Order: sequence, then structure tokens, then C-alpha cells
Amino acid sequence: MTGARRPGWGRLAAATLAVALVANACSDGETTPPQTPSPTAAPSPSPTTSRQGGTVRIGIAEPSTIDPGFVQGEAGQLVVDALFDSLVALDRDLQPVPAAASAWQMNEDATSWTFTLADATFHDGEAVTAEDFVRAFNRIVASAGGDTPAVAAFQLEAVAGYEEAVADGDPLAGVAANDDGTLTINLSHAFPDFLTVLADPALAPVPANVNDDEFAASPVGNGPFMMREPWQHGQFVRVVRFEEHPTPAWLDEVVFTIYDDDPTLSRQWEDLLGGQLDVGNVPAERIEEARTEFGSSSDGFTGPGYLGGITGTIYYFGFNVTVRPFNNPLVREAISLVMDRETIATGIMQDSRAPATGIVPSTIPGSSADGCGFCAFDPERARTLLDEAGGPALFDGPLEIVHNQGSTHEAIANAVAESITEHLGIETTVTSYGLDEYVGQLRETDIGLFRFGWTASHPSAGSYLYPLFHQSRSGLDNLSRFENEPISNALDAARATIDNEARNDAWRAVEREILERAPIAPLLFYHQTMAVRQRVHDFHRGPLGNVDFTAIWVEEG
Repeated sequence: MTGARRPGWGRLAAATLAVALVANACSDGETTPPQTPSPTAAPSPSPTTSRQGGTVRIGIAEPSTIDPGFVQGEAGQLVVDALFDSLVALDRDLQPVPAAASAWQMNEDATSWTFTLADATFHDGEAVTAEDFVRAFNRIVASAGGDTPAVAAFQLEAVAGYEEAVADGDPLAGVAANDDGTLTINLSHAFPDFLTVLADPALAPVPANVNDDEFAASPVGNGPFMMREPWQHGQFVRVVRFEEHPTPAWLDEVVFTIYDDDPTLSRQWEDLLGGQLDVGNVPAERIEEARTEFGSSSDGFTGPGYLGGITGTIYYFGFNVTVRPFNNPLVREAISLVMDRETIATGIMQDSRAPATGIVPSTIPGSSADGCGFCAFDPERARTLLDEAGGPALFDGPLEIVHNQGSTHEAIANAVAESITEHLGIETTVTSYGLDEYVGQLRETDIGLFRFGWTASHPSAGSYLYPLFHQSRSGLDNLSRFENEPISNALDAARATIDNEARNDAWRAVEREILERAPIAPLLFYHQTMAVRQRVHDFHRGPLGNVDFTAIWVEEG
């Protein structure tokens, strides 16, 4: 389970998108002229080796939904990426580029954005208007106070009037259609990274008069592909090229083949080997075989070949810093130093994970990369630190390590427990809970050491550091209960910094400050574990799961 969205618990590998400010601030509160940034060019197919047309078959688990406003999980995100365009997209450098919006402008302090929409239609021929985005955003926020809130609702927390809309059911005050082709979004605080938040596939437009049941089975989108037939649960989702899209796709169709009840990925792997799939997920124990069979991607994210790049998800152990003896940073560092990350990554996880070297994965802008000074395996130093703090006698009884149920979580927790006992002389116990109970236990009780995960909501170090460590999030996403006013002020200042480079420098500095206090023990970064057959070119799946389906092409034959 990974956290990542909404207070506390979000979609896996959803995570999200990088940051480059494309609108320059100007003085006197004026807005910049509309900007039309140039996307990073994807390789163009050679007419001698490729053709327009063909089908690509992609293996996925059964999505929970393909309604964009409620999508969660990588399976649903892949389908929604094909069917819908949000206001902006992310290029291969995780920078925002035009999608449903052709241009935008930002005011001086990054509290207001105005978007000019591209001339585009939904798949039924109706024009995409600003009101369709207003409707979509209000539909998402309206769910936030209900029994089944949209996972994406937290993405709109910065919009003016969000709290009132959730509490009272009113429309979002900060979102307005100026006319059919112009949308304005006002925020409650300065947030230059908000542009990349809007690349989330969940924030796509919704046409008028939507019947939720019909829309969930066969969404009418505005993206490069359209539904050929309703979703065949347990079998497939088939989409075909939408010829009227502003950037028509090369492919004729994409078939998302559903593998229901295949937790080991064995059936998906067999079909990938047999050619029934072009793109599929690889079981951890088959990674080396996949590299041999399909070759390796040149960058870890672009096929053909095995995609093994570092994603935006981190797996860590958190310390409740309000509970003794975890209120002592020396104790926290000592325990982290006996976590053998390399052995866990290569052994238990069979190279599907990498040892964490900081809080923010290296593929996310603003990461400090190797900022963690206590993430190495160093039992001798750990014993020295623990002795300095007071030794094993600090623990009145066994140290309880808590995780949510799952065989992998159990194996990792047991490995950590055994290492703590062996190297520090502290008796340990391991406790697990079902997911729903686990959430309540972490928020409502004084668990001292617990497993947690996080996936970026947008491509910025701030999408980790702010929710996990700002004192305003204590007890929500900040389950370590880490409260430090100077660091919270630094997080506020970094989030509001307009210049990209200066903002990323600020995130790096505050990450180092947080790591010096060790409120968590970063353990693993996730790898992509997907293979793309040699006939498929320019299938690029970014660190946060985004795919540009217009770029994919296949070789003839």
C-alpha cells in the first residue's frame, strides 16, 4: 500500500509529474502573455521502418474504474491517459506542455492561472469548453465529503473555496469559465507547481449530462483514443484512434487486456513471452529473463525493451517522534543504520526495488539524491549511536514493528526486526493489520515504528516533503507527527518560490534539514517492472506513470 493522495492514502504509482514554470512572472500584479511551450520532441518514426496503423496490446489488472474523476491505480490511469486530455500533459522531462489547453498565463505571485483551450471536441463531436472543466472539478470535489470520495479531490485543495465546497457542497469559488475557450483557476496560496498538478489524468473535462453508470462503462473523452465498445470487465478495454484529435495517434487501436486474479503476474508473463501481449508487467523473479528476452530500455522508461527506471514511489519506515524513545533522533538513526537496504532490494524484492538514498527519488525534480546520512548499512555506527542515547534499556519491552497485511510487507518487516535484534540487542515483535484498520491505528494510536509508502502527486520534491513533514499535516499524511516550525516555514517558502531552479534548490535544502532529524527511515525506491516487445517503439512511461499514446508506433509486419 502506498500513500499519496487525499489525506493520507493514495493511488500506487500514480504518482506524477515534474516542474518547469512556463509562464514568467511580471511586475505590478499583471499576468504574463499567453505562453505556448514547446514539448520535448519524441523521436519521429522513419517512413522506411514504420507505418501509421496497427494494434498494441497492453496487459493490465482489472481497473477499479475508468471514469477519470475517480481513477486510481496504474491500470485505470493507463486507460484514462489514452481516452482523455487534461489541461496540460507532461513531456519526457516531466515539464508541462499543452494538451487540452493550448496556452496559459500565470499572475505575479502564482495564485491565479488562466488557460486558453485548444480547438477540440469530445469523441461525440461536442466542443470541449471551459465549462466542461468547471463541471469536472466540481464533480470531484462534491465527492470529497461522501462515502466514496474521488482520490483526486486532494489535488484541488489549493483552489480557492475548496474547504467550503467540501463542507457545504457549494461549487468551487476559484474555478470559473470566462467564456467557452478560457478558464481561470484562482488559488488560496502561491503555488507555481500547480501547473504540473493539472497534468493529473483525473483532472480531465467531463461532458454535459453525464450518466455516471454509462460514463463509467464507456467514457466519452477528449483524448487521442475513443472507446470502441463498452468496457468488457475481466476481459479487455478496446480503444481506437480518434481522428479529430489535435494530435492524431499513429496506432489504429490499443487493447488493454485485463488479467483478473493474477497476483503473481504469471499469466501476463506467459502471454508476453508468447506474443499475445506487446507491453506487460514482469514478475520480480523474471526480471533478468525479461532483460535477456526483450533487451533493456535505453533510459529505463522508453520501449522497446525492459523498463526498469526509478519511479516516484518510496517505501519507508516511519517513527512516531512523540513516543519514547523515538523522540530521540539518535535512536531513530541507529535503527535506520541496521536496515540492510541492499539485501532487501536484491533479495526479498529481487531487484524490483532500489535502496533508498533519500526521501525524494532521484527521478523527481528537486531531490537531494544522496542526502540520507543514515541510509547505509552500518551496525557498528548504529551501536555507537544507540549507546550514546542510552542503549537497549531505553526500550521497556519488545519493540513493536507494525505493517499492513501482505506477504512482501511481512517479509521486509521480519528482516528489519531480525536485524534490529541481532545488531542492537533489542527484542522485537511484528504486528500486521488489514488495510482499513491499519489506517485507523496509525492515525489514532501511538505506534512507534511503522511501514508506509508514498507516491508523488506531481513532479516536485514538494509533493513528498510538504505533506509528510509540514506541521499542519501532523496526524494526517505526516504520521511521524514531526513538528518543527522553522522547517515548516521553509517548506512554505519553497512551495511559493517562483523560479524553478531556486525552488528546487530550496526543496533540496529542506530535505537535508529533515534528514538530519531522521523522522523516517527511507528504505526502498520502486523500479518500473514492465517489458515492451521490439515491434513497439516510443512507448514511454514516465516516473509517475504518464504515457503519451500519440507517440507510440509499431513496425510493419
